[in-house]
Amino acid sequence: MKSQNVVVSGKKIYLKESDYKAKGGQGSIFLKDNTIFKIYHDKTTLIPEQKIYELRDLASIKNIVIPQESVYSEKSERIGFTLSYIDNYEYLCKLFTKSYKTRNNLSIKNISDVVDSMRDTLIKIHEKNIIVGDYNEMNFLITFPNTVYYIDTDSFQTKSFKCNAIMHQYRDRLYPLGTFKKQSDWFSWSLISFQLYIGLHPYKGKHALGFEDRMNKNVSIFDKTVTVPKNIDFNTIPKNHLDYFKRVFVNKERDVPPKSEGAENIQVTRKLFVDDKSDIKATLIFKYDSNILDAVYRNGNRYVLTQKSIYKNDRLYLPNTGTTHLMFFLDDVLQEKGTSFNNAIYSIAKIGILQTTYEKFCKIIPVQKCISTVAYNSSKIYQGVILQDIFGKYTATIPYELDKCSNIKIHELDNTIIVDANRQGKWLFVVYKKDTKTNCLIANLKNNYTQYECSIIENVDFLSVNMLVKKNDVVVFNSEDCKLELFADLRGDAKVFENTPIYNDCRLVELHKTCFIHNSELYEINAR
Repeated sequence: MKSQNVVVSGKKIYLKESDYKAKGGQGSIFLKDNTIFKIYHDKTTLIPEQKIYELRDLASIKNIVIPQESVYSEKSERIGFTLSYIDNYEYLCKLFTKSYKTRNNLSIKNISDVVDSMRDTLIKIHEKNIIVGDYNEMNFLITFPNTVYYIDTDSFQTKSFKCNAIMHQYRDRLYPLGTFKKQSDWFSWSLISFQLYIGLHPYKGKHALGFEDRMNKNVSIFDKTVTVPKNIDFNTIPKNHLDYFKRVFVNKERDVPPKSEGAENIQVTRKLFVDDKSDIKATLIFKYDSNILDAVYRNGNRYVLTQKSIYKNDRLYLPNTGTTHLMFFLDDVLQEKGTSFNNAIYSIAKIGILQTTYEKFCKIIPVQKCISTVAYNSSKIYQGVILQDIFGKYTATIPYELDKCSNIKIHELDNTIIVDANRQGKWLFVVYKKDTKTNCLIANLKNNYTQYECSIIENVDFLSVNMLVKKNDVVVFNSEDCKLELFADLRGDAKVFENTPIYNDCRLVELHKTCFIHNSELYEINAR
């Protein structure tokens, strides 16, 4: 969509291309003057104004984003509506991953507060005789510490308008397709809440039946015929919520859940499972004072950053003053906040992508430089890469060296929702949502990062990328729980190690040797 004038409440507003923020299945999203404008691709699919009026019954619930005012074209055609803008958010599904919880120091109590908040909001929605219907992980945004916003409310079921869509992995099979009730909302709430606590959909795990058949036949993770991953610990769920989940997923109950109890008393002690028959031998290097956030091998020294401290060669070096990544100036550790790679901090500003390095003039000072233009509203920094959504088409900006960037269009990501990404060297991994699937793109970047070849793994269970690239450009990839793949290109066969102790939340790191992080422990791995 090019720049255009729109009309809201009789006032003409100029939406520029630079106001574009995102593209969804129904329309394009623009951000202007702290207001969201949702402009539909096909105005015949736009919800009726009467439904907007009916959704206003929810206006008193502050964490529900409902349509505000209708948006018209200059020809007086109704083409969309406005919404309140939520800043500094993440998609709720990020909280499914333990690595994200560790990085943000989120406890079981924090998660139970999120779950209770979503419960309380859903009760308020039902009190207005409105049904959410499409209660899925991408229809919620979270701002910290625990405010969860309900979005895409134009699909809610009101007294005059039915909900007509739902992601299949959140549909309650007790009711015919297209039928939504308060009880089916509570089933979907249970699916989301279980994943917030455990990180796994309750109809996953290993079984002879496939996912769809298991949902249809109610064969959940609590069924004795299902093999549950060894790293799953039901004790991380408050007992009254665990009992409730069993009633829902085993006994098919659909009652209103209780509020969580006793979450503040839960002590999480996740075990590492090492099997003598494993293809991989894991050897403990050191156990640190708290969860490990980052680890770097530099100038013959191993630096490890924990939530409390910084270690150099396993000796306490400095206290951690609040940073999450290791950075260096000469041989000094810099404790600076932000997304760092190339031993610099990268950020997005309206003038472009900013690179911050450090120099010494009597004292160490930051030196900031703009290294590339950027679509400010619709770009996000991930580890080693900035992904720009330009009217539904994705461009990867690669700061491959200090002061140097390359831009490359990744067509396979067009019209998707990015969940996570990681670029190391010439390898780019992206986890994304498309339709109802979670896929992982693996791109091998070529010709000074201006071209690529790629492969796509469909229907992955992980939401965060766990991989490393060794100095010889060999990739070590945790392609699924307990499985590692090693490859140097996308055309040859990968070397596969099954039955390893490494799960998606055991971050792989290259520290002169191939290692992984398990809570506060650092392990070296070798093939047997």
